[in-house]
Amino acid sequence: MTIRHILTIAATTSIAACALTSCDWVKDDLSDCPECQGTLSVKIEHRYNMLHADAASSRVEKADVFIRNTATGETQHKAFDKAMLDASGYYADMEFAGAGTYDCLVWSGIDNKIFDWDTQTVSLATQPGDTIAHRLPLIFHGRADATNMELRSDNLATVDMMQDTKFVNVTFKYNGSRHVQDTDFLLTLSAPNSVLDASNNTAADHATTYKPYGARTESIDHQQVVSYALSTLRLMEKDRDQCRLRLDYRPADGSQEQNLFDIPIIDYLLMCKDFEGENMKTQEYLDRQSTYHIVFLIRDTGNPHAPFAVSVLSVNNWQMRDDQPVVKTN
Repeated sequence: MTIRHILTIAATTSIAACALTSCDWVKDDLSDCPECQGTLSVKIEHRYNMLHADAASSRVEKADVFIRNTATGETQHKAFDKAMLDASGYYADMEFAGAGTYDCLVWSGIDNKIFDWDTQTVSLATQPGDTIAHRLPLIFHGRADATNMELRSDNLATVDMMQDTKFVNVTFKYNGSRHVQDTDFLLTLSAPNSVLDASNNTAADHATTYKPYGARTESIDHQQVVSYALSTLRLMEKDRDQCRLRLDYRPADGSQEQNLFDIPIIDYLLMCKDFEGENMKTQEYLDRQSTYHIVFLIRDTGNPHAPFAVSVLSVNNWQMRDDQPVVKTN
């Protein structure tokens, strides 16, 4: 029994390119297309994570699958929702016309607000100076290039999805004499990653500033604890010098403001690479890891012009550094 006979996939819509060299899309129903002479079953997985286990069924909620004939440029697209993927065991069934070599591209979490269908590029559409303060959608990317497809056959390609949406949770503990709230501080993360091209490389020509989409202040064990949650897109080693995390003290009463730190965020995230990502290359670790927790310790200085001193306490529960002050690098 062939792969195509095994699969049970609900009805889908598809988009096919008519011109050989054009990137324009037209909607078409290919289910009865006499020119479709074979099938490609795209197995969607998400093993590119810290556990090295397939988490697609619990993480990848939908999939937009593109296949492109590398010789003719003809491209087809189908969208699969969660119900379709669950029913098929996370196989996406595509039809094609003409044997040859095909490239397969899969995005998850895209919509018309952030996706350019002509270039197959994700873009948050920011301009220099823009800020993003909402939680980003859960975006995944995967490719399987140069797949050889034969006519009148059920061909198979496996795509391992990478989670592009990253979450950075920042907490600081304060045991001093002042009463502080999360609104007294401004936390920002800046990175040139608001555009991801079809190969999943960051392609923005400017940095975008991300602000927390969530914040809270608590009292725990006689300490004031302030927590922030941010989201951003793929972090790449090539952008290392441009990715920064900054915290400013801006009290509501208008008293002395202070920049508490302005640090190269990727360098700090990599503090735990040797423990969590042993034998991984830097970019692989940044791609497999999807959530980071950074804890800072803030204490009083007695100096009214610079009331706080800051130390790194931990990153993902590793690298305890109570005694090392954060060095500001502007």
